[in-house]
Amino acid sequence: DKFNRTFPLIIGLLAVLVSDFLFSMQLTVTIYTIAACLFNLAFAFTLPFLVTLVADLDFNGRFVVLTVPAIAFGNMVGPAVAGSLISEQGYTSVMMLAGCTIVITGILIIIAIKIGLTGTNVAGERPDAPLI
Repeated sequence: DKFNRTFPLIIGLLAVLVSDFLFSMQLTVTIYTIAACLFNLAFAFTLPFLVTLVADLDFNGRFVVLTVPAIAFGNMVGPAVAGSLISEQGYTSVMMLAGCTIVITGILIIIAIKIGLTGTNVAGERPDAPLI
C-alpha cells in the first residue's frame, strides 16, 4: 500500500465522529453549519478510500460491485431507523448509534487491512483462485 490508505480512512472516520459529536451538542446555526460541512466533506473524502479498500481486498470482484447498492440500501434504511429511534428515544439515541457505527467501521477497516495483508481473502482464497 504505497500511499498508505489507512491513514486517510482513519482521519475521515474521525472527522465524521467529530461531526456526530457536534450534531449532538446544543445546536446553533453556526455549530450546525460546521457539523454539516464537516460531515459532508469527511464522507466525500472517505468514500473513495473505502471503495478502494474493498476493491483491493476483493480478489475475485464479487463484493466491489455491491458497494453502490450497499450505499443505496443505507440511504433507504437509515432514515427509517433514525426516525424510529427519534420517536422512541429522542435524538441522542441516533447520535449514539451513529458514533458506535463509526467506531465499529474503523475497527472493521483495521481488521480488513490485516486480513488483506496476509495475501488471502476472508474465505482463505488466494488472488489467483478460480472465480467459481
